[in-house]
Amino acid sequence: MSKVITAYTKEIDDSGAAVSNILWQLEPARPRRTNSLGLPTLHPPFTSGGGYQAVCEALPFEIVGTTTLGASTEAATDLEILTLSVLTSDDVEFAPVLTASLQSEQEGAIGAACAQGLQKLGERPPLVLAYAPLLANVGVERLVRILDMALDGAPLFCTLTSDPNLDFRGSPILFNVAASMD
Repeated sequence: MSKVITAYTKEIDDSGAAVSNILWQLEPARPRRTNSLGLPTLHPPFTSGGGYQAVCEALPFEIVGTTTLGASTEAATDLEILTLSVLTSDDVEFAPVLTASLQSEQEGAIGAACAQGLQKLGERPPLVLAYAPLLANVGVERLVRILDMALDGAPLFCTLTSDPNLDFRGSPILFNVAASMD
C-alpha cells in the first residue's frame, strides 16, 4: 500500500522553525512505510535561506524536487512557501538519480542517469518522475524524447523548474541538499 503525506512551511529564514513545521505535520503519519521519497516544491529563496537544507538534513529519506513560483496544500497556498509531499510505500521502490549537466550534452547524461536508476531497481519502472531544469538552449521536448528512448517507453511524468527571472538563473533541480541549475 502506498500513501502520500503533505506538509508545508512559510519559514524562509528561520531554518529551525521550518524543520519544526514540517516534522510536526509529518508526525501523525508515522509510522512511514518501508520506502519513502520526499517531493518538494518551493519558492526559489528557500534554497539560499537555509530552511530547505535544514529540512533535508532532518528527514530520513531522499528528496527530489523543483523550485516554483507558487504552491499549495489543503492547508495553505502561497508564492513564498515550501511544500513537501512524501510518497511512502511498502511495495513501491524509489531510485532517485541526478544527471550530469545537460547544458552541452543531453543524451549521454540522461542515458547514464537512467541506467543508474534501472540498476538500483533491477527492472523497468512502472512510472518515472522526471524534474527538468529550464535551459535557454535546450527545449523540454528534446529532454522528454531522450528520456523516453532511454527508458524504453516506461510511463513518464515530467515537470520543469520555474523562477521569476527571464534568464532562468534561479530555477534549480533539487536533489537532497544540492540545488543543480543544469
